[in-house]
Amino acid sequence: AAGARVLSVGEDGVWTDHIHWSSLAAAKDAAVRLMSLPEAAPMLAMIDAGTVTMRHAPILLATEH
Repeated sequence: AAGARVLSVGEDGVWTDHIHWSSLAAAKDAAVRLMSLPEAAPMLAMIDAGTVTMRHAPILLATEH
């Protein structure tokens, strides 16, 4: 399951949706399942797939504010 989510935008206009998952396997499974959910189709249709890069990377350091 997701533990935290942050949306950011850089000075270059590139948006990044950071989602912290409990494991890499959970993140990859969620990505696959999202694509097959009928209720997600309207949201996914609004996204220009050619502008999206999905990445999975381990968190090396996390701090609380």
